[in-house]
Amino acid sequence: MAGFDEFQRHEGHFLTKVEVRTEASHLDGPLLAELLSPVSASRSVKELHQCIIASVQTLHSLQVFRGVCVKILPGSQVDTALVQYDFQCLRWWSWGLHMDNSREGGRLFPSLLLRNIRGIADRTTSNLEFKPNTKTLGLSFNHTSPAVLPTSWGLNFNYHIRQKRIDLNLHVLEKGEAVTVTSQDGRHAVTLGRDVRTNQPCIDRASMDMLQKAILTSEKYYVAHEWRKSSLDEEETQGHSVRVRNELAFGPATRAHTVDLTCTQLLPLHNNLVLQLSGWWRWMPSWNFTTVHYNDRLRATFLKGFRSIGDRNPPADSKLNPRFYAPGDSVGSTNVATAEAKLHFRKTPGMHNLGLSPFLYGNAVAVGLGTAGLRGSLGLGVDWQTRLGRVEVTYAAKVVTRAGDLPAEFQILYYA
Repeated sequence: MAGFDEFQRHEGHFLTKVEVRTEASHLDGPLLAELLSPVSASRSVKELHQCIIASVQTLHSLQVFRGVCVKILPGSQVDTALVQYDFQCLRWWSWGLHMDNSREGGRLFPSLLLRNIRGIADRTTSNLEFKPNTKTLGLSFNHTSPAVLPTSWGLNFNYHIRQKRIDLNLHVLEKGEAVTVTSQDGRHAVTLGRDVRTNQPCIDRASMDMLQKAILTSEKYYVAHEWRKSSLDEEETQGHSVRVRNELAFGPATRAHTVDLTCTQLLPLHNNLVLQLSGWWRWMPSWNFTTVHYNDRLRATFLKGFRSIGDRNPPADSKLNPRFYAPGDSVGSTNVATAEAKLHFRKTPGMHNLGLSPFLYGNAVAVGLGTAGLRGSLGLGVDWQTRLGRVEVTYAAKVVTRAGDLPAEFQILYYA
């Protein structure tokens, strides 16, 4: 920031006026004036110093500018200052391939981004999403207004359409809209949304229970609050993360409250050993108003050592050969908890350069309340870090199952 060294020698000096000028900004004038108002209101060199640093940080957070150059000059009168902002704007559009994670595994989504179309640092994205684990293919549109003064909350509008597999014999087509308000630090988010779900069961393999309860088309409205906090480092060798989500859903066939808790702790051990402890708990309390739709019942899938966990209803067609067709449909539950411990061998010679990292693991899963529903597995695997995400190849050496479980020795799971 040009002129800053000179002003530092006069930190205690008072100012009667600060004039702010901007050049080459594509932001809306009133919005930019509001963002820079603390600078023009400064009445000492020290206060001006602090306000300029805060304004540059805020402007960078808008993701509209490639760079911001600030010049501090003497004003036209005694005890006044002139602050000039020169902006280097980012291109109004860009595209890329992105990744993220959920309980269903990783998601790939090529996206087209349009910046600052309305002049308020807004972002409009079109995403084509793919989840290998659930065979999900979808399209979504998002329009985001950033967290700006004085509210410090961002606003996001979302429309999506996707097809996904929620059980071996059940695919669903989802269409919906949602509005999300997010705090500036990203820790809190409140969402109001609607989903219209059209079920597409494999009729020749499905159970009678699914055919009777999986309503072909259903509508769900929901309100959700999510809180998250993370201190994980970039190399994922230490730190922790916590995510808590509360959702209240209602509709003609749905009235349910869902609590979702996910936590991870990374502990660096001797040399290149890292212990990862993670847990997930999803619970649907049985209130007086609770009615759980078939699609919303909790199904424990994509866990090491298991294709599916929990009781299953047999196919309606008793003549199907179980060797070639899925043995019925998951009943699901309203309470599922998992815990996993992984011992990572980081920077293993001969493997690290290829993006490979071996590990040992053990997990435990509880479906329903009590210890009678406990099951788990022990095994080993390899993480393969690619440019498109993390691929996990595992072998379950020991699997403890319950009636209805579908074990799996070898698995390939994808994560972001």
